[in-house]
Amino acid sequence: MQIWVNYNAGNMELQVAVAPLGASKPRKPLLSHSIDLSTVVTDVAYVGFSSSTGLLSCSHYVLGWSFGIDGESPALAISRLPKFPKHDAKNPSENVVLPVVLPITITVALVSVLVFFYRRMSYSELREDWESEFKALRITYKDLITATENSGTSI
Repeated sequence: MQIWVNYNAGNMELQVAVAPLGASKPRKPLLSHSIDLSTVVTDVAYVGFSSSTGLLSCSHYVLGWSFGIDGESPALAISRLPKFPKHDAKNPSENVVLPVVLPITITVALVSVLVFFYRRMSYSELREDWESEFKALRITYKDLITATENSGTSI
C-alpha cells in the first residue's frame, strides 16, 4: 500500500491519498483538511510513523518513504524497495488459546475449590434438633475405629 501525505503551506491544506503498491497517486485525496501546521509543528520537527492493531497481533512495515518541502516529494522506485520480512504461518487460534482458555480454567478451578471447602465446612458441624434435646455425645469416625479396635471392618 502506498500513502501520500502532502501539505500546501500557501493554502494551509493537508491531503492524504492512498493507493495499492505500484498504482499511481489518485487525483482525489482520501482525506483533505485545512490546518495551519506552523502553530502545531516547531521549527525543528521529527517525522515518524505509528500504527495500532487492537486485540489481534499484526505487523506493519514501512519499506520506504520520500520527503519533500514546497512541492511534490520524489517518487519511490518500487523495484528498489526491500522485500517484506518472511514470518512463519502460525495457526491464528494459538494467539487466542492462552489469553482465553487460561483465565477460564483458573476461574473454574478456583470456584471448584471454594465450593468444595464451603460444602465441607457447612456439613462439618451440622447439629440436628434431637441432639440439643438429649445432649448426644459426638464421636468421630477415627475415635470409633480406635475404640472398637477396627473390629467392624472384617464382617
